[in-house]
Amino acid sequence: MKKLKLLLILAIIAFTACEKEDALQYPENTTADFIQTQTISNRTSTITYELEPALEWAAYITAKIVQDSTNTAQRSYVLSQLNNDIIAMEDLIGANVPLAGQSFKNLFETYVNGYFDFTVGNPGDDEERPPCPHCGDSTFGENSLESNNSNNRGLETTDYFTSFAEFLLNDNCVELYFPDGINTNNWSDVTSVGHPLTTANSSEGIRRFVNSLGGTTFFEDTEGVNVSNTYIYPNVIVARPIRQGLTGPCLYTQYTGVDFTDFLD
Repeated sequence: MKKLKLLLILAIIAFTACEKEDALQYPENTTADFIQTQTISNRTSTITYELEPALEWAAYITAKIVQDSTNTAQRSYVLSQLNNDIIAMEDLIGANVPLAGQSFKNLFETYVNGYFDFTVGNPGDDEERPPCPHCGDSTFGENSLESNNSNNRGLETTDYFTSFAEFLLNDNCVELYFPDGINTNNWSDVTSVGHPLTTANSSEGIRRFVNSLGGTTFFEDTEGVNVSNTYIYPNVIVARPIRQGLTGPCLYTQYTGVDFTDFLD
């Protein structure tokens, strides 16, 4: 009889343990199975970014904003922040951006969410875009739409800007460098490029310009270009890391021998 009672007690304990284990299992299509993918700077990011394409996108979206002739307030703010041909990304999209810079930050956020969230499509008709910064081996475009959505399922649109800004500002230290300053008489022609993260003296960038195709109707166009010290077009924007501090994420020891300030200097 005692053996029977003992067996019943053990069965109840085993059943209860199974119920608790089942309760910790998440449905297939929720964020719970990938929300722990990256822990940096005492926070958990829901998206893993790669530095080189992230730099390209920081420069690319900035170029898109300032090239648009209707964005006069954003252009003025960029000019006001330019110091020795350099602007810290913190001053453009950081938490303490002043009122004068909120229009730039808000538009930057709009474009990040529009480009990175495949459920709402891509703004504009840009033929050339940098590689996807959070898709791994996937790329932008209709053919990869389904796979990219499945890789990032369950994310709200605002997660993209928040996590992208954290990656640029907290997990890295990023600034924009204008090698030839800003030609305010030719805002319509802007080239963006990310630092190659090597000692190479050239890198693939994207030129954004106004094209009339010989007619009277002007429209925005993009083309892939090779950017080097002999590049002839104005308003080049380089997004690059900067080394800061004695500890933390901005030492960039993995890039020993690379002086980020040498590129296009």
